[in-house]
Amino acid sequence: MMAIFLLAILASCSVKKHLREGEYFYNGATIKVNQDTVKVDNPKLLIYDLKSVIRPTPNKKILGRRQKVWYYFAAGEPKKEKGFKHWMKYKLGEPPVLMQDVNYVKTATLLENNMENNGYFFAKAKGDTTINPKKKEGKATYVVTPGYRYTYKNIFFPTDSSRVGMLVKKSEEETLLKKGNPYNFETLKNERIRIDEWLKQSGYYFFNEDYLLMRADTTIGNHEVNLYVTVKRETPRNALLPWRVSNVFIYPDYQSSSDTIKVDSSYFIDKFYLINPKNNFKPKVFERVISFEPNEIYNREDHNITLNRLVNLGAFKFVRNSFDEQPFPSDTGKLDAYYFLAANKRRNLRLETTGKTSSAQMGGFEVNLNWRNRNTFRGAEQLNMKVYGGFDIQFGGENKGYNIYSFGAEASISWPRMVPFNFTQDGSFVPFTRLSISNEWQRRQKLYTVNTLKAAYSWAWRPSIRTEHLLTPFQATFVDNNNVSQEYLDQIKQDSSLARIIEEQLIIGPEYTYIYNYTINPKKPNGWYYKANIGLSNNILGLLQGADAQNGDVKKVLNVEYSQFVKTEQEFRFYRKLSAKSANTQWVSRLNFGLGIPYGNSLQLPYIKQFYTGGSNSLRAFRSRSVGPGTYRPPVTSDGFVPDLVGDIKLEMNTELRTKLVGMLNGAIFIDAGNIWLFNENTLMPGAAFSKSFMNELAIGTGIGLRFDVAGIFMVRLDTGLPLRKPWLPDGERWVIKDAEIFNGKWRSENIILNLAVGLPF
Repeated sequence: MMAIFLLAILASCSVKKHLREGEYFYNGATIKVNQDTVKVDNPKLLIYDLKSVIRPTPNKKILGRRQKVWYYFAAGEPKKEKGFKHWMKYKLGEPPVLMQDVNYVKTATLLENNMENNGYFFAKAKGDTTINPKKKEGKATYVVTPGYRYTYKNIFFPTDSSRVGMLVKKSEEETLLKKGNPYNFETLKNERIRIDEWLKQSGYYFFNEDYLLMRADTTIGNHEVNLYVTVKRETPRNALLPWRVSNVFIYPDYQSSSDTIKVDSSYFIDKFYLINPKNNFKPKVFERVISFEPNEIYNREDHNITLNRLVNLGAFKFVRNSFDEQPFPSDTGKLDAYYFLAANKRRNLRLETTGKTSSAQMGGFEVNLNWRNRNTFRGAEQLNMKVYGGFDIQFGGENKGYNIYSFGAEASISWPRMVPFNFTQDGSFVPFTRLSISNEWQRRQKLYTVNTLKAAYSWAWRPSIRTEHLLTPFQATFVDNNNVSQEYLDQIKQDSSLARIIEEQLIIGPEYTYIYNYTINPKKPNGWYYKANIGLSNNILGLLQGADAQNGDVKKVLNVEYSQFVKTEQEFRFYRKLSAKSANTQWVSRLNFGLGIPYGNSLQLPYIKQFYTGGSNSLRAFRSRSVGPGTYRPPVTSDGFVPDLVGDIKLEMNTELRTKLVGMLNGAIFIDAGNIWLFNENTLMPGAAFSKSFMNELAIGTGIGLRFDVAGIFMVRLDTGLPLRKPWLPDGERWVIKDAEIFNGKWRSENIILNLAVGLPF
């Protein structure tokens, strides 16, 4: 923070001294709409649209200063095309935009063209510039006279009897052109693309939108247009014919020498030719992903689906496709489809190291050794084996000395299909089946040791680009705790709820997750994301055994008390772009609600399934697992140990304003609120149960953040949080902002939370 503040101070020094005689900074342009003759319905909207045309774009200012220009001049002339000076000058900085760069005559012509393209025929624009010698700045002014805006009166599609003409006519119901709408050139281009895609779906492989002519007749009067959609006479013959896919050739291990292989009938399998001399892929792999059937009419949808499926298999590093036309008769054509696939390296060994910090003042290091086989049984199955180890060390604050050491191993295999069912999913995505088993040993220094064994069998499928399903019909988790220290046993005497953490836990049950993602359309100002998850544990077993923990009748399996519950979590995010031209300024909000209902054999959810709040992706003004449940606050022991706080119910609300600052640096302002609660009353934890006064028990915090976006590959995030409301304080004293003492070191260490993380919080 201090470094950025110093840079801002330095940047406040004037950059005008770097300008030569006669040079002036360009300070932007204004547009005025002349309505003396014709009134424009919405002049502000017209000006907004026209501003996107104006060139050049002036240097952006931060706090009234051209900071990026300062970086440009401060770097001097780099001697090399790399290094810090080159990065500072050309990545962090930008050259000054000067008045001599302004061509107002050319820009006026662009403004006229833009208005013509939006239906303001015979529009006029003129420009001028003004200079302020004292400020060494100048600006441009443009006056536009749009006149009447023309609208569509009639839209005529082809009426000829040709096959292409009849298909274009048939697509009329889906047209983007509507009677009464203003003439718009962009809409005309999109309509040509729409018709071309329509024809591609009907086999017209060689057709393209350039063969369509949109003829506008503006002579009919009353500021209206008759529009005629026609196919150009000079359209080549092969574009006017439907095409069938005759043969499909697949090269699953293609190399430059592969095209010398003589292909004959011996390579033909069912519906395609598989040129696979190494025999490293089974034919069934391609039977599931190739959409074309022999002698089928070509369509663009099958074309794209096949390519996407081949990519999604994960077995190929690149996929290339081509179509060759065969000699054709007069009424139809035939295409041979070729798929050239370069297989990924079958086996891969990778070593990963990770450094991490958390808001609980813990620093850690982790090493992962991963081995992968991308084609285990020649069916594009992926076998993964991983061993890992790491530690988290408390370097200050509460819980100092209670370090965490962990070691583990995991093995998993995935199949590009729904095993054991012979299920083929429509669409571009390949369904997957995954079987995994893992074991993790974790030592919490001075407390206890946890050993967790997990096994899961799941199916994942995506019906569309926005929708995703994950169903785990079988999932089992066994948690065993040992080596419990006397210190922790003493902690239990003071807070008996801590005994739950070291209990054996057995969780067996299915889980389902649904995701709908509407954030992937860059043309839309709004986006949203929804994720729902539901999990069950031992529901049928508890029912058969008649488990009733409320009355002390707790059942066991293999001499272990099992957990019985229903748990769901719902997350909703809303994204709003505040800049129509780009996503540089965005307002993002999230609502996260979790509910776990223990019953039968359980009074609470098992510890590993309970919710928690606080931390870098949650309430950023509070340390991880340090809030709740409800208004409960555990007793603080003489050595300062504070246990992890968890609950059966969670409510979190977050909102933040994100904006691009300069170069790779982005900023954010945020507010977070939330808490956790227990589902059932617990006399040992007063105030922890959920009640109708839950809104009065929310923890609230605010803060600012800096995000370093490294070439869009990954983002390093530093969020600084400040608590506004602490729910564990007595009612009436929970708002703590009034007690802030910024210049008090002890207050800062207890209240200002730094969160260093990778990626956005949501």
